[in-house]
Amino acid sequence: MEDYEDARRKERAAKRKKMRETRGQTQPEVAEAIGYGLRSYQKWEAGGGMRPKNRRALATFWDVPVSEIGHEDEDEMLIGLATTADVNRLEERLEEMQREMVRLLSERVPAARQDAGDREPPSRRPKRS
Repeated sequence: MEDYEDARRKERAAKRKKMRETRGQTQPEVAEAIGYGLRSYQKWEAGGGMRPKNRRALATFWDVPVSEIGHEDEDEMLIGLATTADVNRLEERLEEMQREMVRLLSERVPAARQDAGDREPPSRRPKRS
């Protein structure tokens, strides 16, 4: 008897297969278009697990929300509610924020080193009387 998770995985795999067939695409065409090997894609249609980046690649290719591809856990279910465009915008914003952090740190670290150089380091030796 199949457990619940196996049944859900097969259901998601069948949905991916139907989406591909509805679009008139072959497995090799989809695998090549999203940049993954044919064997990987075949496993996904057979019920093998997909990583989030795999699901995002497929959702982007088919221009559907990630939730249409299927999610594996609760966190991804929430992410799946966002469209692919939403995810792409968030990733771009995150990259902008990371660049800004690097810029700010690169400005402050030399200044902090300069300030530290102006002061005498604390003595570690006990004072003798």
